[in-house]
Amino acid sequence: MRRVLLAALLVGLILGADEKKGGKKDLDLFKGGWTIASLVLDGKTNDDASGGKFTFDGENMVVQIEDKEHKATFKLDASKKPKQMDVTPTDGPEKDKVLEGIYALTDDELKICIAHHAGTERPKEFESKEGTGHLLVTLKRAK
Repeated sequence: MRRVLLAALLVGLILGADEKKGGKKDLDLFKGGWTIASLVLDGKTNDDASGGKFTFDGENMVVQIEDKEHKATFKLDASKKPKQMDVTPTDGPEKDKVLEGIYALTDDELKICIAHHAGTERPKEFESKEGTGHLLVTLKRAK
């Protein structure tokens, strides 16, 4: 009986630690389709991106803006403040390079602020000022 209890406790601790660091709960909440409400790159609003889509499935994501599609993988770390997200594009000029970012997730809104190019410092706040090289995107859960 003691062994079973100890094993259950250990499994709970391991899963809890993994969920906290890896953002497993957030990863589950990301899943599905999201619509771009706004996108700001290096201080400039991109109205053409509004209505574009992000789709998350596990640690894979697809971004569709107009007739272009980009794929990437991502990792979450929900233990950091703000929560961190590392995105690795699988195509395009930043292919296989890690883009460091942060995210904030509420029920139906996801904000991501990310370095637009590898080697750019991870954002500390949810803003995209001119000269920072940061991309700030606000997503609404697709209905």
